[in-house]
Amino acid sequence: MLRAGELFEWLSHPQLNPDLLPIRLLAAAVYELAGYPARAAGLLNEDISEE
Repeated sequence: MLRAGELFEWLSHPQLNPDLLPIRLLAAAVYELAGYPARAAGLLNEDISEE
């Protein structure tokens, strides 16, 4: 589960996700399910416009 969260986090990068799909939200959900609530919260609190 942790690796899946990392992959979703990587795929949510603005250059890899030009359509702005909610991949960051999926990554946070997977981190939460994997038992990493701090990583999930940190991911949700990041600014989306990181380019």
